[in-house]
Order: sequence, then structure tokens, then C-alpha cells
Amino acid sequence: MPPIVLKTSVLPRSYPCRAFYDSGGDSMSVGVKQKGKFGACLEGDEFSFDLTKDGKLLNIDVWKPRKDWTVEKAIHPPENFDTEDVTFVGTRLQAEPISYNTNAKKSLLYIRFAAERIARFVSPANSLIFELNAKHQLVGLWILQIEDDINFTKEAEWRRSVKAV
Repeated sequence: MPPIVLKTSVLPRSYPCRAFYDSGGDSMSVGVKQKGKFGACLEGDEFSFDLTKDGKLLNIDVWKPRKDWTVEKAIHPPENFDTEDVTFVGTRLQAEPISYNTNAKKSLLYIRFAAERIARFVSPANSLIFELNAKHQLVGLWILQIEDDINFTKEAEWRRSVKAV
């Protein structure tokens, strides 16, 4: 599968972002509240990125059930990262994760797309960190502070209460 390429740029502040895991449907939705209309979907068998017409991230869906995530006792998200905007280049690409890793509480998810060296960590939104290689390709993704939800009712509340920036 072709790699996912990201372009980064200066971002004065992080976008609001929240992750909600629906235990009834065994899926997770990660909402990023930034301005823009839906334009494309970058989709794999177990996840998707919803993007604006200019390639900005609106939402991430993960359909891999929590019970299938690999629990790692010593998993820790990166502490040092750049706050930058992220634009997906080439919205028709597809990629498949090679692993889904989590902590014992299953309150974070680390999705690996490639087993290669990481050049930098970039965070465009609260609770979301991208790992990029030297070619600006996505090699990993951290989704932090996952909240349990039923039928995405908490997510709907959050989406109504937070304005896009």
C-alpha cells in the first residue's frame, strides 16, 4: 500500500479533539474541531480519516475492537512534539496499520503504520500525535484520553458544545 504523506505548517494553537469509544458498536470516533467541509475519506479496512477539501483532518474512525488491541505495560506517548497543522497529501491513498497497541486501562491507542525510524512527532490537535519519518510519511499515530461512550451520545454532546477553530 502507498504510504500516507503529510505536509506540516505552523499552527498557533491546537485544535480541539476528543476520542470516544462506543462499546456497543466496538468502534472509536476521534473528532477534530477545525473549520472546513468534508471533501474526502482516506480509508483502510479497520480505520478511516475524514478530510476537508484541502486535506485537513476532521475525524478518525477506528473499527478495530478494543479486545483486539495489544496491551503493553510500558507504553508511553511521546512527551516532546511540535504543535503543527497537518495536511494529508494525496487523498486517494490507502494504508493498513501493522499494529494497535494500548495501555492496561485502554485509555490510549497507538497505531503503527510502518516499523521504521521516526524523524519527528507532530500534534495538530489535543490528544492526537502523528509520527512522521524523514520523508513526511505517517509511520504512527497516538490517540490519547479515550473516553468510553454508548451510542456516541457523549461525542454528540461534545460536538455540539465545541466550536470549530
